[in-house]
Amino acid sequence: MNAISKFLAGAAATVALGVLGIHASVLPGSRDSAVAKVKQRVDRVVDGQDAEWANYEVDGQKISLTGETDDADAVRIVRDSLGGGLLTGPVTIVDVSKVSVLSPPPVLDPHIWTARRRNGVLTLNGATPSQQARDAVYQLAAMRFADTEISGSLDIWRSEIDEDTWLSGASIALQALARLENGSVEIRNERISASGDVIDAAQESAIGTLLASSPAPFVVAADITIAPPALTARATIDPAASEALDNAGAAPLSTEPASAEVADPPAARVNDCLEVLSAVAAEQRIGFGFGETDPDAASRTHLAAIAARLVECPSLSVTIVGHTDSRGAARRNEALSLYRADAVAAYLRSLGVGEDRLATSGAGESAPVATNATIAGRAQNRRIEFQFDDNQPD
Repeated sequence: MNAISKFLAGAAATVALGVLGIHASVLPGSRDSAVAKVKQRVDRVVDGQDAEWANYEVDGQKISLTGETDDADAVRIVRDSLGGGLLTGPVTIVDVSKVSVLSPPPVLDPHIWTARRRNGVLTLNGATPSQQARDAVYQLAAMRFADTEISGSLDIWRSEIDEDTWLSGASIALQALARLENGSVEIRNERISASGDVIDAAQESAIGTLLASSPAPFVVAADITIAPPALTARATIDPAASEALDNAGAAPLSTEPASAEVADPPAARVNDCLEVLSAVAAEQRIGFGFGETDPDAASRTHLAAIAARLVECPSLSVTIVGHTDSRGAARRNEALSLYRADAVAAYLRSLGVGEDRLATSGAGESAPVATNATIAGRAQNRRIEFQFDDNQPD
């Protein structure tokens, strides 16, 4: 046998051993290597097509897919993307016979979803366009209403509106509902509506701006009633501060509704007013969410107590100073802190405090009371401070 014949014989033997190793694991690791390559190919295709429904088993160069989906085209695309054949890839058979193609839910017209908050309970009813959308709505509700009981049930019916767009509308509707004292929101086909009560014009404006940010093709409508909480002087003062005031020999504060300012109190009461107001203001921090300009519900209740004391002590004025944490640009934080102070002043005006008695300023991030390196510290730094002064002539 000449040299050329020996070379060809050796090459043929090498090829034969390679093919045999792939199918029968004759050579060390060859079958495992082929299976690993098949699995890598499947993983790339499944991830690339976002086919989360797809489960698979590999048997040599055969792939068997299982799972459930309502998208028949997706099954076809995954199958065609995996196929290769002997010469073009490591996969020769793609079996999709065990994939269940479910019928999509029918289109509901009108497609209605509602959320209602009343007496500490959030009730969700109506339809969402998919199981994923339903899960997302419950997650959004739990985030927005962390301390609220959630009840009701949601069905799955397709909407004519794209699912991502519908979810954006539902998120905005839930944000609007969170700003209502009691109320409801609804998505009916292409219309988002909100109705309920707010405590001041600033909240009404904020809800309008929020709804206006809804994506196309949504149209929006709002039926908002401004209903400030009824205030009485004795009902909103801390019992300990009230006892201290009585023990000081001062005349008791009026229990009439604080709807208008009264005549100047005697000069002897000014110090008592300053003491009580300082005590009430220190009871609770006026806080804000990151980037938010409106105080939360608990803070507005506390502001109502401060307003009641100011109405009963008309010789006093107040400077409202806003503060932020250190996130964001310094100039933006300074402006944001002033917006927060202005929002607090607007609320106090809505409760009967004269505009000429209110001043505002924004300190931005310049005067932290805690570290900005932690979530808790940043929350403490997003605050309002009050500076009370006596305007009574000497």
